[in-house]
Parts: sequence; C-alpha cells; structure tokens
Amino acid sequence: MTHRRKIHSGSYRQNTYVLVALLLLTILTVVLSRIDFGLFDVVLTLVVASVQAFLIVYYYMYLKYEKTFFAYLVLLCFLMLGIAIGMTFFDVGWRY
Repeated sequence: MTHRRKIHSGSYRQNTYVLVALLLLTILTVVLSRIDFGLFDVVLTLVVASVQAFLIVYYYMYLKYEKTFFAYLVLLCFLMLGIAIGMTFFDVGWRY
C-alpha cells in the first residue's frame, strides 16, 4: 500500500494577502502602543495579537486543511487561554 500525502500550499496571492495583513496588524500594534487607552491598552493589544495568531495558525500552519475535530481542539485551547488571561485581568483589576 502506498500512502499519498496531500501537499498543502496556498496560492501566492493568498500568502501575499496574509503577509500584508500580518504586516498591517503589526503596524497597528505599534500605533496602538503610542496611544494611551487607559485600561484598554492590554485588551486592544491582545485582540490584535490574537488575530495575528489566528492568521498564522490557520494559513501558515495549515489548520484549514485539517479535520474539523482537530480545528475544534485548537479553538478550545485558545478559548481556555483566553479564559485564563481574563481571570488574571479580573484578579489584578480587583486588587488595584
């Protein structure tokens, strides 16, 4: 029996769009770091970083070609991380 592996490679156009989106999000992160949003500084930065992480995992680590169950497991991991970070924010917020 021979096992054939699927080669997952996106088109150059798609990879270019993702690269441009990541660069724009990086620029947005730098611009947001220069502006004082008070308590929302960390929240905005984490939202932009989460979008960047999603783009990297989905396109460059080929999550979109995986089975649905595995994609849900990755989503569950991100959700648990978000809950842990949120609980940390609430803990620090109540202390100060």
